[in-house]
Amino acid sequence: MNKLHAAALAVFGLLLSVAASPAKDFPSGELTGTWRGHVEIFGSFKVEPYPSKAADDHQDVIITIASSGAVSGRIGQARFSGCTVHRNRGWLGRKLNIKTDYIILGGYMEGPITPRDKGAKREFTIPFNITNGRLSGTIMLLPKFPLTRPLNLEKEE
Repeated sequence: MNKLHAAALAVFGLLLSVAASPAKDFPSGELTGTWRGHVEIFGSFKVEPYPSKAADDHQDVIITIASSGAVSGRIGQARFSGCTVHRNRGWLGRKLNIKTDYIILGGYMEGPITPRDKGAKREFTIPFNITNGRLSGTIMLLPKFPLTRPLNLEKEE
């Protein structure tokens, strides 16, 4: 790679990081509160292939985002612990359709999701956008395995 390309990549990286820098009013009222929905799960513990009619393959999801940025919630019987919400991109990333606006990360999913699930404590992330007043994204078990598809939650009033 020549010096011009390296410089251009460095400037682009700087612009992306500046564009995604945190604001003092984060998280906003648009994000804070409790979000609920129902989702089909994926994984080795799934009963039927997609789209499944098995009850255990469909689980409730609850996500609560506090004004401090702390996140709690659950999917099925598995509880979220130690998570926080962050901005995941700025105006440039949005313009280029790179990543999602927000991401929940840094914590664990503790306990089994369904009776067939043998998981105990797993790292996970939830990249998402707010679209038409709904939290839309997916729950990803790390490293990069989609657990839900799609995640589409409504905010409680």
